[in-house]
Amino acid sequence: MHGAPRYIRSKNGPEYVSTALMKWALEQQIETAFIDPGKPWQNGTNESFNGKFREERLAME
Repeated sequence: MHGAPRYIRSKNGPEYVSTALMKWALEQQIETAFIDPGKPWQNGTNESFNGKFREERLAME
């Protein structure tokens, strides 16, 4: 294992900035890093994975 991440990069949506998530990250000593609104390329690796994963799942139906 590589251990806990140093930070989590995510969008600014309410599911990512909730009090519960922020509290958990603080307790785990994990920093949060949010991408700028409307700039998904700042999180390109995850956006690419999510798009491919979604396409593959839809193709299975």
